[in-house]
Amino acid sequence: MSFAAGQKIKAGTTTQYDVIGQDGVKLFDCFIDLKWRAKRPKCLEFAVLGLKEGRKGVALMLLDNVDGVYYRVNWEWKLSQHLRVATWMCQDPVQKLIVLG
Repeated sequence: MSFAAGQKIKAGTTTQYDVIGQDGVKLFDCFIDLKWRAKRPKCLEFAVLGLKEGRKGVALMLLDNVDGVYYRVNWEWKLSQHLRVATWMCQDPVQKLIVLG
């Protein structure tokens, strides 16, 4: 299956992929087109969409950087991933301006 920047891919049309943290431990899984994944760098970029669970967790969205413009990858809101804030902070997140396309 080909994958265009910003295309929404639903669970079941892709393969489950484990997202591994800095310490080598699985943080969560998501559904990614493996052909798309094979063309990307080892580390993928996620953006925090907001706080969840009474401000104890963050909702994350996978992004694809195409010539400086970021596109959402395969997530619909109901499929966004949640992590505890403390776990997210242990991943050494960086703050930066993201231009969405």
